[in-house]
Amino acid sequence: MGIVNRLGLEKSVILLAAVVSFVTAFLANISVALPLIARELAMSNIVQNWVATIFLLAIAALSIPLGKLTSKYGLNRSLLIGIIVTMIGVIISCFSFTSEILLLSRVVQGIGTAFINVASMALIVSAVPPETRGQALGLNIAGVYIGLSSAPVIGGIVIYYLGWQSIFYCMLPFLLFSAYLCYSLKDEWTMYDGAIDKLGSIVSMFGILLFVYGFTVINTGLGKILLVAGLALLICFAYIELRIDNPVFEVRLFKNARFSSSNLASLISYLATFVITYILTYHFQYIMGLDSQISGLLLIVTPVMMAILAP
Repeated sequence: MGIVNRLGLEKSVILLAAVVSFVTAFLANISVALPLIARELAMSNIVQNWVATIFLLAIAALSIPLGKLTSKYGLNRSLLIGIIVTMIGVIISCFSFTSEILLLSRVVQGIGTAFINVASMALIVSAVPPETRGQALGLNIAGVYIGLSSAPVIGGIVIYYLGWQSIFYCMLPFLLFSAYLCYSLKDEWTMYDGAIDKLGSIVSMFGILLFVYGFTVINTGLGKILLVAGLALLICFAYIELRIDNPVFEVRLFKNARFSSSNLASLISYLATFVITYILTYHFQYIMGLDSQISGLLLIVTPVMMAILAP
């Protein structure tokens, strides 16, 4: 008897979404491994930061277009694609022997994670009944925060004993389980059957890419130019979306105070969780001279408090 038959469709979807959310959040916060990676691959501080940034940049650029694409062509199918692509990126990371290959692997992981992020949340909305949907979404978000906050702890310990590659291949069992569970879901869900706004998708992607990249090098003249160009493209994107029948993103949602405030709260919360662990990891290893294991153990307070308070 398959796992879906034993758990039921609803619980299987909730479990799947929680596991993939944990994995993608874990992969986003690998700061504890960066000092060791930098030493072994002879990376500069700038390249170190790009190992984290390029992953998030791929997610940011693709999330808006993929929101409509996954809803149109199937959420379960899109989620499986995302899991497989992420798995490929993780495997490439495990065998990276230059910084260029590692950066490429992080781009691949970011592409897969973009599929996962948009499809997993939509899958919960489509497959879980309204009366339990709030709890399911809460478990999905819990998976994200547990992944973000536990990555330095788990990662710090495993890379101390097994090397920096272990922070990637320790996620492979979770990805394999998720792929199996996703494949076992024989149902398919779609939420949109209209046309895809190709122009809006392209403009949003380039706008986000230029804006974020320009912000990372804002101390240079080129950075300021790219930042302004990205902002101009994002303004054009909003203009386009307000004037077409099938927008890739409904800009008018920001008129809803509840939508805007909840997204702002999520942004602040994610920033606090990610940035604090990122900065503290560097402080512990570069300033205080601690190894990855001790650095990870010092950061264990966050996931412990989350485990206590989340229920």
